[in-house]
Amino acid sequence: MEIVILRHGQAEGYATADAQRKLTAKGEADALRAGQCLAELDFSFDALWVSPYLRTQQTAQQVLKSFSDLQPSTQELLTPESNPKQVFEFIHRSGLQRVLLISHQPLVSDLVAYMTEPSDYGPAMAPASMACVENKHGLPGCGELRWLRHAPEFSRE
Repeated sequence: MEIVILRHGQAEGYATADAQRKLTAKGEADALRAGQCLAELDFSFDALWVSPYLRTQQTAQQVLKSFSDLQPSTQELLTPESNPKQVFEFIHRSGLQRVLLISHQPLVSDLVAYMTEPSDYGPAMAPASMACVENKHGLPGCGELRWLRHAPEFSRE
């Protein structure tokens, strides 16, 4: 399986509830560019899974401008403090080969770490950063971090 893990774009600093924080104009532009970057890399996805929080939903809407054939699926399991082991098991049980997942810190970094190496800390992922992880065997710690890209230019690192 190949998973692209995208952190939501830059969000406003305050809202009455964390789940209701909106993207800033920069966050929208970076999310749009993330989708364009994935399209330029000729990605196709079996599924787009998104956290229920407003900023991730807005990020997905920007990404979908480059992937009009995808339908987002809201997953309660993708909130900031979710357990990476449970998320990994959910991905594995799905049987899907290519998933785009949009979520939050610390989950995005923790999930990359859980999938690629037995570590408590994954790579730093600023808003709109994305990581591509390939895990051929469906086992934790056995995946390969193929690339990590950061907004706004998304150049290869």
